[in-house]
Amino acid sequence: MGENKPFLIARNSTWISSKKNEDWIDERKNLNNLLGNLKQRGSQLEENLSNLQEFAGKCAESNKIVTEDYLIPFDKAFSNAEEALSKLEKAINEKMK
Repeated sequence: MGENKPFLIARNSTWISSKKNEDWIDERKNLNNLLGNLKQRGSQLEENLSNLQEFAGKCAESNKIVTEDYLIPFDKAFSNAEEALSKLEKAINEKMK
């Protein structure tokens, strides 16, 4: 039986070595899968960022249109109305003197 021990140890060593290789192969597969997932998520994040930038651009454009087409004319009309009211108040005050 003493002669079988080195054979068993060598056989177990081969099995352990084989098991380590299988573990390493599995670990590499896991790492490759993780890397693939990270690349996919990175691509998705880039696409999301691009969509957000496009949306922000559209919002800025809409805001510019609203400002130029509505707010600025409204502000001018309001300013003109204030000026007209001020002139009317001055005229009334002068007539009351």
